[in-house]
Amino acid sequence: MVVAGVVAAAVVGAAFLSCARERPTAPRGTPPAPTTLHWVSTAVIYGNSPGKKDHSLVFILATWCGWCKKLKTETLADTTVVRMLNESFNIAQIDPDSDSLVVYKDSVVTCKQLARSIYGVRGYPTIIAIDRMGEELGAISGYRDPAPFVDVLELILEQWPTPGDPATVTSVAPDTLLRHDGIVRIGRSAGASDWMRRI
Repeated sequence: MVVAGVVAAAVVGAAFLSCARERPTAPRGTPPAPTTLHWVSTAVIYGNSPGKKDHSLVFILATWCGWCKKLKTETLADTTVVRMLNESFNIAQIDPDSDSLVVYKDSVVTCKQLARSIYGVRGYPTIIAIDRMGEELGAISGYRDPAPFVDVLELILEQWPTPGDPATVTSVAPDTLLRHDGIVRIGRSAGASDWMRRI
């Protein structure tokens, strides 16, 4: 009986060591994949902070919203999304039901006022794209998986390369970007609900 116990322990130990040795590792010199987003305050987005990036996004995410939770746990956890947001955007998050105070341009407002009164947000999640001057470029409404979200981020960076100059918007495929009477919408097709609006 003692021999069987020793043999079983040896088999389990060998299996553990085998699994431990097979763990994949990144090649030496490879930086680790980003896993944490670098959130900033709205004061950075609407102000002139040193090191401020040219593009900003304000994520309006309600604590009770299932799609907001999914956006945070899936899309905003994706390493490509995290890398793009950290490298190219100032990002802030607000709760549209909160009375907490945030900076908006030269004033202080509640999160609720920023979301509902200033930006007119009625559905969640909504992401407001903002240029370097603190002006709204548009709004992204609804949940997106990581790959389509990366496409939207790339489109923002391509379409608004010059901060504060909406005249730099260039044309792209009609089912991707539609511009009419000063309104820019990003969506998959005409009539889709996931547009980017107002510049």
